Amino acid sequence: MSFVKSFLTCLILVSYSAPSFTADVNNTLTAFKDDPIWKSVAAVNVAGNKLNVIEKKSTNNNIIVNTGDFKKSKHLTSKVFFGDTLLTMEYLLPQESSAKIFLQGRYAITLTPKSKNNEWQQLSVKFRAPRFNEASQKSQLAFFLEVRINGELVSTNQLLSNQDENAITPWESNSGPTTILANGPFAFRHFNSLPADYSNVIPPEKTGGATNAAELIDYVALGKETFEAVGCNVCHTTTPNNTAASTGPNLFGLFRPEPRTRDVVEGGEGHRFTIKANHEYLVRSIRSPAEQLAIEETGTKKGEAYPALMPPISTEVVSDMQIEAIGAYLATLNEPQHQGPVTRLMKQGSVEKYDPINDRLQLLVDDQVRVQRGPLVSAINSGASARAIHVGLVNSINYSFDPSSLAIVKIWQGGFLDMTGEFTNRGGKGLKLGFESREINLGEQQYLVAPLNRKGNVIDFSFKNAKFGDAEVIKKSIYSTQDHLTQLAEVDAQFLGYTRNSKEKQQAPVFRYRVGENVLNVQTTIAESGDLTVHVTGELKTAQTFAVNNTLLQKPETNAGQLENSLWTLPSGKINAQLKAKIALATNTWHAPKSIFNNRKQPLKIVAATANLPAGYSIQNYYPPKDNFGREQLFEALGLALAA
Repeated sequence: MSFVKSFLTCLILVSYSAPSFTADVNNTLTAFKDDPIWKSVAAVNVAGNKLNVIEKKSTNNNIIVNTGDFKKSKHLTSKVFFGDTLLTMEYLLPQESSAKIFLQGRYAITLTPKSKNNEWQQLSVKFRAPRFNEASQKSQLAFFLEVRINGELVSTNQLLSNQDENAITPWESNSGPTTILANGPFAFRHFNSLPADYSNVIPPEKTGGATNAAELIDYVALGKETFEAVGCNVCHTTTPNNTAASTGPNLFGLFRPEPRTRDVVEGGEGHRFTIKANHEYLVRSIRSPAEQLAIEETGTKKGEAYPALMPPISTEVVSDMQIEAIGAYLATLNEPQHQGPVTRLMKQGSVEKYDPINDRLQLLVDDQVRVQRGPLVSAINSGASARAIHVGLVNSINYSFDPSSLAIVKIWQGGFLDMTGEFTNRGGKGLKLGFESREINLGEQQYLVAPLNRKGNVIDFSFKNAKFGDAEVIKKSIYSTQDHLTQLAEVDAQFLGYTRNSKEKQQAPVFRYRVGENVLNVQTTIAESGDLTVHVTGELKTAQTFAVNNTLLQKPETNAGQLENSLWTLPSGKINAQLKAKIALATNTWHAPKSIFNNRKQPLKIVAATANLPAGYSIQNYYPPKDNFGREQLFEALGLALAA
């Protein structure tokens, strides 16, 4: 996988598996799960074999000590999990006492008394987590790049073939908590466990052997140096809640390992879109800053676009590699739960650019409309339910129809879908908008054109099909005392499926549903020009009203029924009606290049296999078909029919 892809999308998968944690400066114990044996105090000292707590009133209880029966002591466990880790802390041990610090709760560093003069000892650890292949088989051992005590190197490139005998779990994984197991009195303070990225460090062949670490450079350090050398810090603040006047947006919290969204103004007409603040956005902001103007998110000018004052910066001034490094640095400027690796060791030289065509988790549209079902993650008015049906048109315009409201609830341009959240590991993290997407904000209505029930309300099946991640609605539904069938009867509507003419590659699907006694077929098409058509056919027993998004749709008009005050009413009887309008679209959107692979006509790949079978039986491996760009895809056959 390329560095660019890993910069803002795969950091949490490769480098670490949870947010970083820096303890509360006034109470280090906040970094750990509750444990009655451990408590926070203001001061301690060592006298021979004893660790004495000095009682005094203070709001700065940042020293953690263990109390009680040491023989019953268990792991003090951090609240979050880590993969590659940079750990620093200070500790104090009396004579004849010891403690173990466990990275991932598995790999131990033994601490023993180093001083007789109440001097705090400093521990620094660089840890690289084990690596596993797609079959969850360990492909590389975990190892300590270095362990230092009081600045002195005590261990380097120490391979860890298995977990310690006192590990919290009897198996290895790519992440785990930091834990402490004390054998006697123990005190520590200034605990910091931060994410790192040592993916490019090649493990040594044996403990103490050489690695390539010296050949790598720290992109975070390089990024900070470049950011300041070019003068980015003159126009951009980088600290939280900074209200100082600046000509550019505050960059704290903008670039995260898991990209957040931000609103921008694009094009001469000032159209607004929601985009991902990812690597591609960073490159545009530096190479062609006037293409997308950020919108102020706080302060008295909230909602206004920043002025187009920043000049384009060429490769002669800032190289592509330096932009990558700036991105790595900016990813560290976040609250702990969103912070990127504080050190990233990368290869020097040219940067391999991310190509979505080579990423099989990017669902792409070629010359035929694609349809995919699944839960959608979105930052605008939350996402879509697990039953949502996503449509990718051949002109790089995409939308989501949600049976929960029988309406289109999302529209975006650019790449179709990012399947990472559902097609990796155990799934369950939802689909995301595809590569270089620009989401169009539907406003407070959260729909394009929505049918109303007999009470004049928008259809709402959220009690059975909540939006993905809407915990409040899900909780309300679980604890509801209302009968489910009664709730269905009150809505009095039903999703009846969809059809698409497979002979017409570019034809959009037709969604079929019932509202009361009315059965309708609805097809929505959106042209690159922004011309939108909603085509409704069916037999209406009673008049049917639709709510129309008057904020998004410009100059709507219809050839049937009455359109007034954002309500479109069709009379009873047989109908064949159209609602036409225009929506603002981005002019320069990404589209996958034309595919040269014909996935509709590909040979069946059969490979010989061996197995201990009864006489007369044979075995073969049948490989799944490739997708529309010739890439391997997740595929599970539900049945197999063969004809001789």
